[in-house]
Amino acid sequence: MRVTGLLMLLLLSQPNLIQAQPDSLEKSFTQLIQAKTLKCVWEKGMVSEWKEGLAVVNKSKMKEFTFDAIDLKKGTARFIANAGAGDVIVLTSAAGIVFIEQTGQGNYSFTTVYSQKADDMEFRETFYAVHSRHMNLFLSTPLSSQYYGKCMIWE
Repeated sequence: MRVTGLLMLLLLSQPNLIQAQPDSLEKSFTQLIQAKTLKCVWEKGMVSEWKEGLAVVNKSKMKEFTFDAIDLKKGTARFIANAGAGDVIVLTSAAGIVFIEQTGQGNYSFTTVYSQKADDMEFRETFYAVHSRHMNLFLSTPLSSQYYGKCMIWE
């Protein structure tokens, strides 16, 4: 209860914090949710694994991949990468679109494509994105990774 009161006080004292979303953000959200294909490229990433009880984090690279046949009504899409393809779950929120993949081994990958457009678009509508993998391969130690990049509307 105390936190809620402090939050209300902060919002009332700072009216610029509760401004309406600009029309451009609404337009980019509409463009994103109408996409049928998104091609994603990753600029930076980190991978972590546990060794001798400690998390070890290192830089990592991720190859590009594509989400195709995106159907928000059915909540499905097709994930296409260099190692194969598979069906994924698709969810939408005010932030954008989330793709959830469950591998045959029970591991999960999550990709969030934000509705905010990237500043450096060249030819296609491009949005900021994050990809996270949560894995435990054949009784080894947990392996997790997170990548930062962009997804472009391909269709």
